[in-house]
Amino acid sequence: VPCRATINPGASEISLTLVMRNADASGGRTFDRIELRRDGDKEPFQVLKGIGLRVPDGAEKGGLELVDVNFDGYFDLRARRAGPDDETLYQNWVWSTEKNEFVDVPELDAIVSPQFNAEDQEIVSHWKRAADERGSDIYSYDGQMPLLIHREIDRLSVDGACTRIFYDRIDDELKQTGSGACDKE
Repeated sequence: VPCRATINPGASEISLTLVMRNADASGGRTFDRIELRRDGDKEPFQVLKGIGLRVPDGAEKGGLELVDVNFDGYFDLRARRAGPDDETLYQNWVWSTEKNEFVDVPELDAIVSPQFNAEDQEIVSHWKRAADERGSDIYSYDGQMPLLIHREIDRLSVDGACTRIFYDRIDDELKQTGSGACDKE
């Protein structure tokens, strides 16, 4: 699957070739690699290999997106992975201006259903562990790595009551800072 993109408004376009293979007899596909070429070059300047992600059914362009995940003004790559229930998982590659290529950031891959808030420079994640537990996490960048700075966990009891527990990063550790009733949705 060929596509073109610009990493930064001042940069020239790059070509991306998404190489996929059939994953199984049901017609599912798996990402094999992504070849990246600078405008006009025949040879790739980078090949992201060994991806091995099952492409979610119906995902356009193999579920590959360009998003500025670290708020540095450069578009980064992320490929959507099949996740449990309503959760969305991604494999992420961040553009490195020092290396002039994309680098893998496993810490971003662990964030469930990430939403990027450029104004506050935060990543918000909504997740569900079980029928009786769901939560929201907020991440901020500490240098090049996302750091969990706030968590809210909603726990449902057998009688239907819901308790929300708050955690905040204090002295490099996530500590419980309060609790109360859950907001009505």
